[in-house]
Amino acid sequence: MPDLNDFYAFKSIGNNSGGSGGSGGGDFGCGCIVAVIVAALLLFALFDGADWEFIEGVLSFGIIAFVFALISFR
Repeated sequence: MPDLNDFYAFKSIGNNSGGSGGSGGGDFGCGCIVAVIVAALLLFALFDGADWEFIEGVLSFGIIAFVFALISFR
């Protein structure tokens, strides 16, 4: 007869989702918030008639901020 305590101990440390009970994949965390903020900045810049250098700067900053948030808040 297998020991059920070992099964539950393995199951509690085997899931790396942070205790959220999810499948453990596809969660962007705070990266989603950064992506929404950058998208809003881009929309405001496009509707305001900003130059391409500003839009390129927002995009490059947004990518760097997204990767930083994705790595640091996992």
